[in-house]
Amino acid sequence: MGTSDPSDSKHEQKLQAVLLADSFVSTFRPITLDKSQPKMLCPLNNVTMLDYSIEFLAGAGIQELFIFCVSGSDAIEQHVLTKSVYGAKNSRMKIQVMKDGSCENAGDVMRALDKRNIIQSDPFLLLTGDVITNVDVVPAIAAHKARKKKDNSAIMTMLFKKVGPWNAATNDTSNPNAAPSSSSPLRSTSDDLIVGLNPHDANRLLLYDSNPKSNSCTVPCSFFASNAQIDIRSDLLDTHIDICSPDVLARFSDEFDYRDIRRQFVVNSVCEEEEGLQNKIHVHLLESQEYAARIFDFTTYANVSQDLLKRWVYPVVPDNLPSGYEKIYRYVMQRHGLYKECKVGGSKIGRSSVVKGPGMVGSCCFIGEGCRIESTIIGNNVNISNTVTITNSHIWENVTIAENTTIHSSILCQNVTIKKGATIGKGCIIGKGCIIGEGMIVPDFTRLTLCKDIKDDEFGSDDEGFGSFDDSSSSSSSSSDDDDGSSSSGASDSSDDEDESDDANHNQNKAAAATTNTTDIDTDYHVVGKDGLGRVWIPRVDSEDDYDDDDSDYDDDEDAKEKALAAVIETMKSQSIGYDATDMYVERMKIQEEDDDLFSEDEKEEDDEFNNGAVDHDDAGALSFGEGGVISGGGERVHHSSNFDEDGMLVIGRQKNVNVVQDLKALCLEHETTSPIENLAIEINSYKFSQNASYSDCSMATMLAILEKLDIKEGMTATKLVSLLKGELQHWKPLFNKICRGLDEEKCVILAVERLACGGGVIGDVLSKAPSFRFVLQTLHDEEVLNEDAILSWAADRRGGSNGGGGGGSEDEDDEEGGDVVDLDTPQGKLFMQKPTQDFLEWLQEESESESGSDDDDSGSDEDSD
Repeated sequence: MGTSDPSDSKHEQKLQAVLLADSFVSTFRPITLDKSQPKMLCPLNNVTMLDYSIEFLAGAGIQELFIFCVSGSDAIEQHVLTKSVYGAKNSRMKIQVMKDGSCENAGDVMRALDKRNIIQSDPFLLLTGDVITNVDVVPAIAAHKARKKKDNSAIMTMLFKKVGPWNAATNDTSNPNAAPSSSSPLRSTSDDLIVGLNPHDANRLLLYDSNPKSNSCTVPCSFFASNAQIDIRSDLLDTHIDICSPDVLARFSDEFDYRDIRRQFVVNSVCEEEEGLQNKIHVHLLESQEYAARIFDFTTYANVSQDLLKRWVYPVVPDNLPSGYEKIYRYVMQRHGLYKECKVGGSKIGRSSVVKGPGMVGSCCFIGEGCRIESTIIGNNVNISNTVTITNSHIWENVTIAENTTIHSSILCQNVTIKKGATIGKGCIIGKGCIIGEGMIVPDFTRLTLCKDIKDDEFGSDDEGFGSFDDSSSSSSSSSDDDDGSSSSGASDSSDDEDESDDANHNQNKAAAATTNTTDIDTDYHVVGKDGLGRVWIPRVDSEDDYDDDDSDYDDDEDAKEKALAAVIETMKSQSIGYDATDMYVERMKIQEEDDDLFSEDEKEEDDEFNNGAVDHDDAGALSFGEGGVISGGGERVHHSSNFDEDGMLVIGRQKNVNVVQDLKALCLEHETTSPIENLAIEINSYKFSQNASYSDCSMATMLAILEKLDIKEGMTATKLVSLLKGELQHWKPLFNKICRGLDEEKCVILAVERLACGGGVIGDVLSKAPSFRFVLQTLHDEEVLNEDAILSWAADRRGGSNGGGGGGSEDEDDEEGGDVVDLDTPQGKLFMQKPTQDFLEWLQEESESESGSDDDDSGSDEDSD
């Protein structure tokens, strides 16, 4: 009586899992530019990365696994069907490879899964194929089921591991007790996760903030009333293993603009305040002996590799390979922590060579005399000649290394050849089939490839790519990790007067290139040598050149490109093996330790230009505005915090410290374009009256929200930006017609665009790059959101003159009024003085004057007729 009916188990749904075989990040380039080598098929300690995840899911009791592929899908399907034991028809875990090249981000994948209606188990497991773990997930699944049974809104459980926060040491030598810089090796340098948990409600997640550039995080005030305790923690690592109910897929279908699982779905779900609309997400904390980490970049790749060798992931260790590998290989740990393959065997190590672990030596390898190899993974069929030094590196299959070479903290992919006397600096990636010529010194953090550039805007970045990367991450303007596309550092062809031996080497290298499915390789001979093969790869900043012929002449544009390129290269270095992140952590600490309490409230209102909108006329050309959207074209200093108007007077009826623009922007961001815009207009109007906000506040907040909704990504061209903006304005234009009551409201729309353009970040970089700002102004004018009077009035404010509204002033008067007043050193001044912007303003001025002249002529003719 007290036992369950055994027959119930017959009707129990199979436990399913979804494995994302595309990480939608670009941190494994240029390796993944080769379609036959997607990230999930890269070797980790001589085992394909994907096989670790499949083995984990099989051990977790998964009965049906869906592997979702976007890029490199044919290679992944071939691997699963031919090399994985679970690809057989009689396997205890059924695997189905799903291929869909139309998905641009993880959100698209979730919507595709929901549309196909193939996920029936509640719950199902969701993870990426680059996760390495030994977790026993059964207790977490049972706990999730119990919560879901009591509360239908508990739709997701995320697995976190305690790893400790990062710490940045300063250069203060006077304090010998200062702690050195430190961070968990499992964290990527871009990971700065802050979470808020309620320990009394099964660790319900109330905050998820992974922005490393923010010096604060936001928790809704209502959460403190409804939760007895909220723990804010920075010592947890998101393992990217999730236990989900099918409701999660439905949420993505409902919110069609969700692209990223973490930064959009999770963030928005946990901050929902209204009861009944909340999607509750809980956190399962791993035990101390449990291990889980995601291989995000090359740094975490190397660190997870070392953890496997040091047996921190037991029973996932080199001498206990995933199912199927034991039929071919068997590793035995020898002295110095070195694992050597013994089943196939055939490896020979010179008697005078020293090979120390943690490390591995694959089958059929040859290591000559006098070599010193430490903490290095050596794949199968690797030939290493005499007197070679290798430290902290990864040597994949079929690599040939000649004598007297030195390799530090690098990855050498399949079929690489390193010729005599060459040196490979730390952090280098030598792509498949590349050849390093004799005696060449490859600089630190160089990445070489044989893959050609393909200018293609396809898939988005989920983890903020190379800069925040998208970012993340996720847009149509930046390619994903398993996509093609990059920039070359200016390769040069061999000269006509090369000698016959150089021609012979060149022909041999062309033959080598043919084995990697690449042709017409543009080789950077100054890096790889005359007898080398391969081009330098750098992450691209601009994917297209859609400017006019004279756009490249803008100094501002060139400076912005150089800064953007330097930023992405530095980010690329930070994701490489051997990178010292101390300076980066120190800089991050400075940003996050900005202490607002050093100032009084009055001083904050005066000195925080962007947050509180103080305007100083002495700073010519640097017209600024606060969150309240108040405009000041000059005169004496104006204070207008969220509680003060443009005259410095207290706004009656507004709560203290309420930021009306931020709140109004949040209302707009929450609005779905599937809903009537009239609904949003009612909400904005209600808020406006409750906080005594102005229509200027409303227009500024609306424009800020629209630009954020455009999903602007690094490298987006002006043409693409305008196309997206026009599409968005079709829905939002009626709202502008309601809230833009006059010149001030329209000028606030311009100031909102200007604010984002001068505010830095990806959006700022795109908007501030000529001719994007001009195109946005022109589009707003063409779509009748702005009239010429508002634009010319803004221009007059920027010049420091009073020629606004109708354009009724001569050029001499303009010069007198302040044509030279604009400070070119300020971001606003540089933006205003861009040639495309000035050309547009000049055209607008001429049109306005011609219309004014025609009106005068008409009035004169009327008088004559009278």
